[in-house]
Amino acid sequence: MRSGGFRVWVLVAGLAAASVAEAKKPAPDAPKETKESREAKEAEAKAAAQKAAEEAQVVRAFAAGSPEAALRDIIHCGADVSDENAAFDCWVKLHITANRDTDTAITQLRHYSWKVFRSRADSYAVTPVPTTDKEFALRIAHREPEKCDATAKECKFFLVSHVRDSPAPVTLRKEDGVWRIYSSSL
Repeated sequence: MRSGGFRVWVLVAGLAAASVAEAKKPAPDAPKETKESREAKEAEAKAAAQKAAEEAQVVRAFAAGSPEAALRDIIHCGADVSDENAAFDCWVKLHITANRDTDTAITQLRHYSWKVFRSRADSYAVTPVPTTDKEFALRIAHREPEKCDATAKECKFFLVSHVRDSPAPVTLRKEDGVWRIYSSSL
């Protein structure tokens, strides 16, 4: 009797293994991804990013108190201020209080966000960072909401950089009537 149960178990196990093997077989009609197809996809993605960059809005006017002026100040701290400590202090003051209210928060900003931002801050300017505001411009690929005005409490901008494949998001939030960095991937 036992051997009969064992045979049934072996038969069931064999069928299950065959089903798993069948399921793992690629569909005969499914094309395999090749190096060329991956490169074509990457080229297509780069072309789409380039097109988005070309179609992005170039901002040259920075009205006092506007979120665009806050973006200009952020880039200024990272790109124009030559002294490392002064540049970091300038940038930290542009964050909402919750991002900078403890020593741990400041350490986190200094060792992670700041290092990356500082290394590519000037890449967000349309041309190399100029010496005057009249020459300075940013390229904004997208905004959420589309119209960020005085009534908005939070605005997200996607800035185009000439060293990144896709626009970098930065969210600004109004705090005490001033636009400050809430979150950033610059």
